[in-house]
Amino acid sequence: MIDDINSYTFDFEKEAGDLHRRLGTKGDNILFIEAEITQSGNDSEPSQVRTRRIVGSEELKRVNSAGASKFVTSHYHESPKDSSRAFTLRESAEGAILGHIVSIRKNEPYTKTFGKEKESLMRLWVLYHETGHALVPDGPEDDVHPFRECAADAYAALCFFQRFGQEAGDLLSMISWGRSFETVISDPGHLTTPVLDKIIADSAAYQNFLKLSPAETMTRAETYAKDWTPEASTLIAARPFFTQAGHINLSQLAETCLTSANDFAFYIGSKLFQPFLHPDGVVLDGQIIKIPDDQRQKFTAAIETRAAGMDLCDIFGPAAERSKKEPPLAEALKVSRPKGQKPFTVNI
Repeated sequence: MIDDINSYTFDFEKEAGDLHRRLGTKGDNILFIEAEITQSGNDSEPSQVRTRRIVGSEELKRVNSAGASKFVTSHYHESPKDSSRAFTLRESAEGAILGHIVSIRKNEPYTKTFGKEKESLMRLWVLYHETGHALVPDGPEDDVHPFRECAADAYAALCFFQRFGQEAGDLLSMISWGRSFETVISDPGHLTTPVLDKIIADSAAYQNFLKLSPAETMTRAETYAKDWTPEASTLIAARPFFTQAGHINLSQLAETCLTSANDFAFYIGSKLFQPFLHPDGVVLDGQIIKIPDDQRQKFTAAIETRAAGMDLCDIFGPAAERSKKEPPLAEALKVSRPKGQKPFTVNI
């Protein structure tokens, strides 16, 4: 049954318990831990960390709860600003894998990216994403080829469509935009935008993700990541056009990404531009950013002209050829605005 995305409220114990039961034997190998980190505000004083709730099979909890709780507590004491994470449970430092810990921060800043209204959905997104890390086989370990993050985002996106139906597409387009923003500003390690845009396009065009079993969902997520994670060479060639040194400069970005001969850089830059092209502008970390009308129209025209006749396959070149024609690139670039929200508001 499809849930109403507009009335959703996150409950860690319920969601983790449902995941554990739905995943069967795979779920029996995961301990879901909700961690709460309270920072003192004084750099000389350590943060307070506690594990609030642990969900998993009774056997895995009996054997590993105490050690897993101690491990998670120690991790966040050392790295109090770290995000939710998936860890591997081993019998020793280099021993056999016993299972996984999915550690979810109760007060994670990332979940506030799109405001209070979307916080519950973003907490669910984080839970699905970190569970995806525990379920989908590992890929390359460096940020030059973000397979792991693409696989985790693919798993989370599929779960969202299964949970909320087509209504999930709006939030996923915003998350896809967020991944492009992170990449251009500072961190290419989470560049999952092509994978998310492909899943959104497939959902709208011809796929029925509701019919996938848990095992098929994992396999499909891995396939999306393998097919649509940008190659290292693609990322390396595009990176010089992304450098924004921790802040956004739209005029500079227009002169790099939008005019670059590099199609991938153009695609990611154009994705980032989308909310800023609305007449109402964007509220970014409390600051209103509006592009003057003449510049906004110029940027819009440049993107529309270049994107005309292109699709996602064109961005990746011959290696990404598919038997089915992909939707136009202009569709993949779209970023939804939260219902009733003027202007687009984001906290990075």
